[in-house]
Amino acid sequence: MPPSNKNYYAVESPDKLSLVTQVVDTVTSVCRLAEVDVNAYALIDMAFDHGASHFRTRQLTERLYAEDRWKQLAEVSPTLIQLSVGDQVALHQQVERLVFHCARRPMLSFLLSPMTIVELAQTWRLCIAAEVPGTEPMLLRFADTRVAEVLPKCLTPANWSFLCRPLEQWWIIDRAGSLLQQPRPSCAPETEHPVNHNFALSDDELERLVHAGLPDALIQTMCDQLPEMVPDQDRLGYHALMKKVVDLAEEHSIDSYPDTYALAVFSVVAGEEALSEASTIDLLKAKAWPSGQLAKKLTEIML
Repeated sequence: MPPSNKNYYAVESPDKLSLVTQVVDTVTSVCRLAEVDVNAYALIDMAFDHGASHFRTRQLTERLYAEDRWKQLAEVSPTLIQLSVGDQVALHQQVERLVFHCARRPMLSFLLSPMTIVELAQTWRLCIAAEVPGTEPMLLRFADTRVAEVLPKCLTPANWSFLCRPLEQWWIIDRAGSLLQQPRPSCAPETEHPVNHNFALSDDELERLVHAGLPDALIQTMCDQLPEMVPDQDRLGYHALMKKVVDLAEEHSIDSYPDTYALAVFSVVAGEEALSEASTIDLLKAKAWPSGQLAKKLTEIML
């Protein structure tokens, strides 16, 4: 049966109890061994609670969307939550509530920082809207773990360092529902990226981010238009198939979203193996269709 929810996330539900134990043990251990005093935080993307029950806590919190034009988005803001590292029972309870609330939604990560929660939020507010060439600033949703996971490969070392500069460690809950440690920056932000510099993305960085986000965009479009074709099981496999579609489209210089989407639908209807069949490859190489009309050609080779 197709999923009944409006939004579809290509992530698996974690083994919640095991994940809670892993988070608590990892955060506690790293805090104990840290060379500087650090605070522990959860970061949740409240956008995933929009239209549903919001996560509530008595812990100290700080919303990133809290100043200037971002105030109007406060209800869907990435939000920092202070964790009680010094109290194992309280920490376990806090992490358990977070994991159970956020399960199967890409909205949860854990951080260590020497900064206070107010300092960390203020520092990260510089990275909310990245400047991009020739257009309005781009909202960089780094609290969405689907985005966070690809940032180390999509951003330049200087920009990745700039984003990570207030952190000692950053773990996300990845698509498999596992705790994934984000890689440490390879350069120091103060030498490669001035602290007072506006956070800006190059054309190459923007292109890499758009490419990395296309599989999820295709998945959501298919969920909206053809929900009966969207699998509720093996969501990781479904995402891998959409990534293969995106890579194939790029290989053959297909830059029309409707054409890439047509290829995505074709991959589900005809099966993944159809993407590598000679008839499909010959069609893509020939490029004998008006932009946006690939669906008709793909239908012909299926008949």
